[in-house]
Amino acid sequence: MTKYALIAVVLLLISCNSNSGKMNWKVINTKGTGNTNDWIGYDNVLKKLFFINEQVGFFGGDNSDLIDEKIRDWKKTDRIKDAILLKTTDGGHVWEKQIPLGKGEVLCFQYVDSTLFALTQSYYGENADSFRSHIYTSTDNGDNWRLSSTTDLNLREIKFWTKNNGIATSDELPYYKSREAIYETKDGGKTWVELKNLPVKISGGYELSRNGIVYYLPQLAHNYIGYHLTTRETTTYQIPNNINPFSLYLDNRDNLYLVSEEEKEGMLIYLKEEENYLAIKFPTKGLSVIKASIFESSISVFAQEQDKFAQKIRFFRSEDLGKSWDEENLPISYKASPIAFFGKDKVWAWSLADQLQVRE
Repeated sequence: MTKYALIAVVLLLISCNSNSGKMNWKVINTKGTGNTNDWIGYDNVLKKLFFINEQVGFFGGDNSDLIDEKIRDWKKTDRIKDAILLKTTDGGHVWEKQIPLGKGEVLCFQYVDSTLFALTQSYYGENADSFRSHIYTSTDNGDNWRLSSTTDLNLREIKFWTKNNGIATSDELPYYKSREAIYETKDGGKTWVELKNLPVKISGGYELSRNGIVYYLPQLAHNYIGYHLTTRETTTYQIPNNINPFSLYLDNRDNLYLVSEEEKEGMLIYLKEEENYLAIKFPTKGLSVIKASIFESSISVFAQEQDKFAQKIRFFRSEDLGKSWDEENLPISYKASPIAFFGKDKVWAWSLADQLQVRE
């Protein structure tokens, strides 16, 4: 072996070793997610993506094109087709159509205590000017679904901390005569009772811990609140004057973060550590954050360039809770939505034309 050949081999080994710990992105050409005679092209209606492990996941469709037309032009209810539900058992390669969860749209999924929940909403009436919310549950990883409840409440999001206990929030929709509210269930979503002692006008959304504490940011107040659903106790936490959060976030270990955005620094999150707050700066200044996930000490961030002529999607990753960041090149950078995370490393991002980007 010549001197130069030996040097080339050494450099190759160094390169392999330096990249051995990095995750790779690949593109899956999916099956079962294309156009059919029954539905409009899935590219437009697959809006929810959720995985319960590295192999089993679900696409939920909200038929948004049809619903937008209905709201704008008061189309007839026969324009609202079955809610779209697809399932994969091989990590996203093949997707199979499941029994539809009624008419309308799938709003969200959640998986707690081996129970899978799906929140859907349907529309009825001569001009589709009325709605109902539905809770479906599955105890066999989505092979079979059971309708747990139907309500006239305008439920938009559900969060469970056990298979029986959870909360739901509703939005104000003047044309549907609905109002903002937060509700509680103690029977797996069969019945809902309004929590009238919690405010509905808050900054950001509600977070629910694994031991049943609801966290939220009141409007026009420099504190955040923790309300224990079991003891009915309320705790107020003061926020330092130099932190101005617009939302809060709980990671997989129930660590709480305050989320803010500053003109000079861009996106910042603050990890609460007893009485102190650790500032973590995102490498996304000048970008619009699409979605982020924190699992243990790993942070994943999708962000989009704000140039209207080149809205490139970028992905950033930190393995040390924001002390250092790497940018990983996405195979497809023009679309990444919807997005799903599972565990520390696994990420899925839907792109156009039956393509799913997977980090593994």
